[in-house]
Amino acid sequence: MALDGGADGLDLIRRLLAAAPRALANPGCLLLEIEASQGPAALALAGSAFPSAHVRIEKDLAGHDRVIIVEQSASP
Repeated sequence: MALDGGADGLDLIRRLLAAAPRALANPGCLLLEIEASQGPAALALAGSAFPSAHVRIEKDLAGHDRVIIVEQSASP
């Protein structure tokens, strides 16, 4: 199942990000490994799921997009 990401490869990432806001502690951090070509699309999905969090891409040693990092700060 993990190998079937749908037509664009992002189906499971969409499902995870849809559930993550209810599960991620505040403050909290989510690390999501992605396929190198999914960076911009996965970053946009994460930003939509966590609009008030700091969302960024970390590259691997070869310089490819590899991990989406969502850092949610404590609410004031």
